[in-house]
Amino acid sequence: MKDVEKDVIKSRAINTLKKIPLFGALQGDEYREVLAICHVCRFAAQEVIFEAGDASFQMYVLLAGSVSIRAKTGNVLTLNPGEILGEIGLVCNVKRTASARAVDEVTLLEINKDDFDLLQGRFPRVSAVIMRNIATTLAQRLLKATGHEAEFLL
Repeated sequence: MKDVEKDVIKSRAINTLKKIPLFGALQGDEYREVLAICHVCRFAAQEVIFEAGDASFQMYVLLAGSVSIRAKTGNVLTLNPGEILGEIGLVCNVKRTASARAVDEVTLLEINKDDFDLLQGRFPRVSAVIMRNIATTLAQRLLKATGHEAEFLL
């Protein structure tokens, strides 16, 4: 692949990252640093991405398609492009708390814990932005799950 083609692909990937809330507030070359630790994964319709109880060492950003998340209680949440899944694996040393399955053909960006830990050491501001956005996502999901969406907003 020619360098020009690689630059075009990288530019498109960076433009995609800029549209994803998880990476909101990053600046300039910080997108390149994040892109360097991401791996693209594809899943066919109905393919299992992970199961509750699996080891949890990576999170995903949904780029295309839809993913069904099934909690142990049986509750189901559908995620769409731009949303994240498996984020608990990046911040906690726990097994998967829910199962994820591709609803249709799915493209994900994978960030594994080891690469994220390296990013934290080299670019603390970048990892702080991502962690803040993960915390916001988790808080919103917790409020929704408990039915207290507006009750506890401070």
